[in-house]
Amino acid sequence: MKKAIVFAARQPIGFKACVQLLDQGLLVDALDHEMWQTERHVEQWMLIGRNANLTLTLYNDENEGEMERFDSIPINYVIIPLIDYYEKGDDRLQIQLIRLVEMFYQTNRCDDTLFIFLQPTAMDRSGQAMYEKIEMMKEQLKQHANIIEYFITNHTLNYEKKIEALQTSLPEVDQFEQYFFGKSR
Repeated sequence: MKKAIVFAARQPIGFKACVQLLDQGLLVDALDHEMWQTERHVEQWMLIGRNANLTLTLYNDENEGEMERFDSIPINYVIIPLIDYYEKGDDRLQIQLIRLVEMFYQTNRCDDTLFIFLQPTAMDRSGQAMYEKIEMMKEQLKQHANIIEYFITNHTLNYEKKIEALQTSLPEVDQFEQYFFGKSR
């Protein structure tokens, strides 16, 4: 059985990714940030939270070390919806994301893991303080794993339309073409 990790799993794009992966029968480790949670996230999670193929971990500054629990478990896909991170614009969460991803690839074999980054348009991330740090993280990650990035092709799409783009199947990510274009590295 294939396995995926989804960051920002309770956020709009991350949640849709979880739903699609579960619908395809994958095991999903859903990760999110404790400080990011709202009552709406908790209610929405009840739609899929009881699925036996799904586990949720909420991270904060004290439990980041739990990323080591993936050691020796083969992970096929890591989905990182940067759209959710840029949309929130919270530097603390972006820093925590970078630390978690670095911890993951430093403690796990990633040769057969495909990292999928769901990116906003350049306009949506320009001026973001974390853009350069996230790009450096991706450059380091390329030394350890396979990466594919999908970018929103139309910056005028509202956030709901970006979420609708995930109504297609994951990880058959080539079907994102209507709203995203891919760039393999």
